[in-house]
Amino acid sequence: MTKQRILYLDVIRIIACCMIVLMHSPHPQAGNPNYVVVLISFLSAAFLCLFFMVSGALLLPVEMPTFEFLRKRIGKVVFPTLFWVLFYLVVQYFWNEKSLSEIGRAMFSIPFSPQGNGVLWFMYTLIGLYLLAPVISPFLARSSEKEIRFYLILWCVTLCYPWLKDWLGINEAPTGILYYFTGYAGYFVLGYYMKTYEHKIHPIISLLLIVVPVIALAVFRSFLVLEHLCIENVHRLV
Repeated sequence: MTKQRILYLDVIRIIACCMIVLMHSPHPQAGNPNYVVVLISFLSAAFLCLFFMVSGALLLPVEMPTFEFLRKRIGKVVFPTLFWVLFYLVVQYFWNEKSLSEIGRAMFSIPFSPQGNGVLWFMYTLIGLYLLAPVISPFLARSSEKEIRFYLILWCVTLCYPWLKDWLGINEAPTGILYYFTGYAGYFVLGYYMKTYEHKIHPIISLLLIVVPVIALAVFRSFLVLEHLCIENVHRLV
């Protein structure tokens, strides 16, 4: 049986691809206010979340034997990743950026962390999510919408840690109560949840979800600029 294409997921992929190009494009600083660069980074930062959500929407729950799934999915990303890791290491060796012993250590570290170039971290994260997919699939297949939403709420709480820890004592170590709910796996499950339980969002709410963060960013950025100016004036007076 051929799978029917889901048009809106293709559109999301296209948008995410445009966002990643925009994020990594050089932005000339001369004559450009910092607001422009900050706004571009802010609006395009969600591309990672979109990629992981699309993967979760398409793959979860896994409905085939675990090793068959891993053979089909991981094989598509492991070999290209391995090729580019080795390419970077060879280039670094011939450019005298790494010694032979450092190359050897990097080779043995390949299964555990991105080597050669840190940009490959995304592939390692994706492989990790593929390994996790058969584990969480039985839970997703038998759970109700309410049960999945409950665990997604716990994950959302961990997303607020960077702000909450300014006022509260937050344990982000492995001993933390919500430590095992953190990470990109939440976006993976969120993609499945949004595809399975399609809830329509009112256009006004959608607009607010876009406009309010942009306004908040502008306000916080203004305070930072004012703080910087005040510090400069104080230094001049001193």
